[in-house]
Amino acid sequence: MADGSQAMIILHTSDWHLGASFHDRVRDADEEFALDQIVAVARERAVDAVVISGDIFDTANPGAAEQRRWYRTLQRLIEEAGVGTVLAIAGNHDSGLRLEGPRELLASRRVQVRGLLTRDADPASCVVPVPDRAGAQRAWCALVPYLREGDLLRAGDDVDEDRPQRLARALHRRWAEVRAAVPDGLPWLAVGHAFASGGRVGGAEAPVLAEVGNLGKADIATLADGCSYAAFGHLHQPQPIAGRAHWRYSGALLPTGFDEAGLERSVVLATVPADRTPASSELVRLVPYRSYQRMSGPLEEVLAQLRALPEPLPGAPTPWLQAVVQLTTPTPGLNRILAEAASARGWTSVAPQLQRGGAAAGTPGAGRTPLELDAIAPTEVFRLLHRHLYNADPPPALAGSFAELLATVQAQGG
Repeated sequence: MADGSQAMIILHTSDWHLGASFHDRVRDADEEFALDQIVAVARERAVDAVVISGDIFDTANPGAAEQRRWYRTLQRLIEEAGVGTVLAIAGNHDSGLRLEGPRELLASRRVQVRGLLTRDADPASCVVPVPDRAGAQRAWCALVPYLREGDLLRAGDDVDEDRPQRLARALHRRWAEVRAAVPDGLPWLAVGHAFASGGRVGGAEAPVLAEVGNLGKADIATLADGCSYAAFGHLHQPQPIAGRAHWRYSGALLPTGFDEAGLERSVVLATVPADRTPASSELVRLVPYRSYQRMSGPLEEVLAQLRALPEPLPGAPTPWLQAVVQLTTPTPGLNRILAEAASARGWTSVAPQLQRGGAAAGTPGAGRTPLELDAIAPTEVFRLLHRHLYNADPPPALAGSFAELLATVQAQGG
């Protein structure tokens, strides 16, 4: 074993969500493009270890293409980028059993994966050595996968009204046991997947701690106190944890919703000193495969924004946009109008949303004595409904069309 006199370079990435569709659109090429960049950064920056802190896949049962992408990327990190090791854990989207399956085979290829930490397992089983590019150990790593209720409490345990607090205590106790199993001497890394106190939420991440304590109340210090770098996953915005620059979320690999369209994708490069002091870190930006944009406003404003969109370069992937249109009157064929306006600029309209003017005002006649439909004229019912949906009376042309339709129906005995 080396004396640990040299610093290590760690690349931290997380939340790949391989196989996730984006509003029913497949993003295989987007995933490949991002993973290519991670391999390139690891090679060009002479990274010693790559840490992947959970949610590798988007579902517990990923397809064959996503699994091939995962294993191929591991192979490339070792063989092309030359990293000393890859360290990975399961997140709440992953199947720990699936990731654990080839654990021994992967370890023979310098890949350490921890998908499970069962209730009776030795916490020291999550502590692994971290070799550098030359194969010399420079650090330890505590790899703690996402822990579910069954990993924390026994089936016969009394879980009453204090259930969230009992689960939170069990989680933190398990984290503390893993931390205590880290040997003295070399610096060490803490790797976990949880919702940290004070974390900023964005996109489609689900509340990991819904069943383990109050949301956003995970005390990361229980696991990470004393480490040189804490690599956490789950929150999709790159950010430090609890105000500590060496405890970080690296952010998601790709946007999971249009509310993440403005976030830059990145990985973290951390330099871990040999003396167990906190690591220094930098964000390395990943170039997006395609552009995403969200726009909102009344229809005419949205159409003006669409007409002002930059056209993509020849051969570039088609950029995607979401239009949130505020309507004050029915607009037949709106989705087609938006799609054609976007297509004219080389973009694709994805999952447009409608905001009707009065929809937030409650039910028609709210706060007043309920009306009997038989007691009011059909034209008045139509007017009230239009006002409820669009916060305005129907325009004369629409009101006239309804009156004509009503007259036709009544003449036919309807």
